[in-house]
Amino acid sequence: MARLRWSVLPALLAVACGGGSPPPPNEVLLPPESAASAPPASSAPPAASSSARRSPPDALLRYWAFDAHPRVAAYADLGGLLHTELGRAVVPATLSLAQGTITPDQAQCIRGAADSVKDLAFGASEDGGLVIARFDDSSFDPGTCLTAAGAHTAQLEGAAQAFELHGTLVVHQPGLLVMGPAANVRAALRPRTGESTFPHALTLGPDEYVAWTARFDEESRAHGTLLASSERFRIGVEADVPSFIAGQVEDQLRGLQGKSTVPGLDGEDGALAARLLQSVQVKRDGSHLSGAFDLHEGPADQARDLGIVASIAISGVRRYLTAAKSAEARNAVGQIAKDYAAWWEQEDGKPRGRRKLVSFPPVPKTVPRGVKYMSTPADWKPWAPLRFSMDAPQYYQYEVRASKDGSSADIFARGDLDADGKDSEFRLHITIDRAHDNVMVIAPSLVEHDPDD
Repeated sequence: MARLRWSVLPALLAVACGGGSPPPPNEVLLPPESAASAPPASSAPPAASSSARRSPPDALLRYWAFDAHPRVAAYADLGGLLHTELGRAVVPATLSLAQGTITPDQAQCIRGAADSVKDLAFGASEDGGLVIARFDDSSFDPGTCLTAAGAHTAQLEGAAQAFELHGTLVVHQPGLLVMGPAANVRAALRPRTGESTFPHALTLGPDEYVAWTARFDEESRAHGTLLASSERFRIGVEADVPSFIAGQVEDQLRGLQGKSTVPGLDGEDGALAARLLQSVQVKRDGSHLSGAFDLHEGPADQARDLGIVASIAISGVRRYLTAAKSAEARNAVGQIAKDYAAWWEQEDGKPRGRRKLVSFPPVPKTVPRGVKYMSTPADWKPWAPLRFSMDAPQYYQYEVRASKDGSSADIFARGDLDADGKDSEFRLHITIDRAHDNVMVIAPSLVEHDPDD
């Protein structure tokens, strides 16, 4: 499945307020090309008339750099959404949650972006994504925020201003920001002739603020909308997937609804998620799924429930990222053990009975604390007998420490992902079975101490 490196609102706010790299990749299911030209089915209440629907303005479509059937496409009226009763509560709540993690200047950038943004278009293909955001630059200067965030000015033909930020190219045209990989941004700046290839199905009806479509293959596709009003919040999705997957989704949801908690979530998170699942409906017709997260309540209650969803999602993402980082340690320790065993079996010059396990020094010399360490070949030179090294940045320190008599050794990975000064440790024990032909015995599992720290 294609993994796409962009999301819409987070990407805009991350650039505007000085955040880091775009969020981790999302996996999405997307409609076949025939679906791109069809209006969204029942993912939101129908508009009163076709004339009431809102289309992206020409100022956005001028920079659309994809054909009519990209992997992902979206149109969002963010200015309208952020000025609803619900939207007006989002920015203060976001700033409150982020207190202590962003600077006052970054907080001001978020406020400025929220006050001035109008709408945006988003697209993605196998070569990456592109965000085109329209805003009022008479009241907001994105260049100041980008510079404060560490962006460097760049030269790009056809751009009024260009910046490079964490590998993303950001172009500021009058009233517009264009953001994405350099190749996509350059394509967006090329002169256009003829009608735009933006999917014409992506229009917005009354109280709709986001419409999207996505495509993976001929069997997997989806589209949907987001609706917000003073009485309702609804995210609707229509998807076509293989029938066995559609059946699994329907069965799993039915199995979860009615339970007091959601498996995999701890304590209060599980109970809150179980309550919110009662607002999720899924209907299946063969391989077609119609789903919605539908809240029939006022803006204050919407903000509360969406805050719960965001809190659970953030917690889940953090757990996922921590697990992804700690996987480095588990995989590396396992590989070191294999290389150590290969060295032990192949070492020449000494009978097995006289061989001893030896130590290999820590790399790096100190435990990385919340950052990656980029090692050099010189760091791994003492490890040459094992033929083990790392050529990518690493979150952990690695060491092999042998006993004085050389009959056993421990392989260590030590890290401090949250930079709190408290180390996590992964240890794998190795012994030599002198009673059975001096065979190396590797422990069946790691000993882990505070693995998520």
